Order: sequence, then structure tokens, then C-alpha cells
Amino acid sequence: MATKLTLFVSPDYVKQATPMGRTVDDDVLAPAILNAQERHILPTLGTDLYNRVKKDIENDQLAGTYATLNNDYIIPCLVQYAFSEVIPHLRSVVAHNSVTTASGEQASPASESDVRQLIHRADSLGAFHKERMMDWLCSRTDLPEYTSNVYPDLNPTRRNYSQGLNLDPNYESQTYAIAKQLLGLKT
Repeated sequence: MATKLTLFVSPDYVKQATPMGRTVDDDVLAPAILNAQERHILPTLGTDLYNRVKKDIENDQLAGTYATLNNDYIIPCLVQYAFSEVIPHLRSVVAHNSVTTASGEQASPASESDVRQLIHRADSLGAFHKERMMDWLCSRTDLPEYTSNVYPDLNPTRRNYSQGLNLDPNYESQTYAIAKQLLGLKT
């Protein structure tokens, strides 16, 4: 049974909008786009809104606010994350049950640190665009699918940047209250 892959952005557009160039095969790039969609766009939109945009793209019915969401927010974000996803695959070739490092006749492969810098840069740009998308989504009232998720659907993420440091002034008191409840102590 074949499953139809719906990409929110074309491989050609990703090639045009990044330093990747036209020489990258669509068969290498398409899975990277799909991975970026599922890893970054799905959690940002939530299941219902993601499925709505996906269905509208499949049926060529993307219009209005949904077209704005896709064209102005999803695509710029997705391009950077897809580029980040494909970079490691540009360096390595999987063929005949082995993995080898690709090198051209006169080119030399990039160092591991150069590759990491490219990935970090693309991830940073993707995170910037994701933050813009989340701000825009939170300001909208005309996208009912953004808030209609119920279990087991994925609720949209509203936090983009995290460093493991919680600056919520109520966090400590909430944590203590939960701990007291669990221990059966008076709150």
C-alpha cells in the first residue's frame, strides 16, 4: 500500500532558498523535508492545524489565512530545518551496504566542525522563523484547528527557545504544592 507524501515546500524551492545549489538530488532532499515537517512543523502547529494545512495542500485548496500561514511562516521555517536535516547526508553516501564519505575530483570533504557549523546556522535560522510563526499563531483567532486538539493529538508547542532554566516566578511554589499533595501533606 503506497502512502502519499505531502511536502509543504518543494525540493526545488529549498534548493533556491539555501546555499545547497541545484546539484542535490530530490530523492535525497525530499526525506529531509518530510523529517523537518514532522520534527518541527507538526509540534508547532499541533495535529489538527497540521492536518488541515496538509489536506489543503493535497487538494490544492490552500487559501486565505492558511495560505498566509504556509507561505509566510511555515515555508521559511521549513526551508532552514530541511537544509539542516539534509547536510549530514550530503557528506555521506550509502551504497552497496556501506557508508562512504563523498568527495569530488578536485573538492575535499568539509571537516566535521564545518558541517556542525552549517547545521547550527540552519537550525538557528529555523528557530528564528519558528518563533515568528508561534507569535503569529498565538495572535490569531481565525484558526480554530490551532486549539482544537484532544488526546491523542499533539497539542501545539508555544515555547521555542529553552535552556533548561525556568524563570517562572511561580514554578517553585507550584512544584512544592504538587510535592505536598503527592506526600499527603497539608498545602
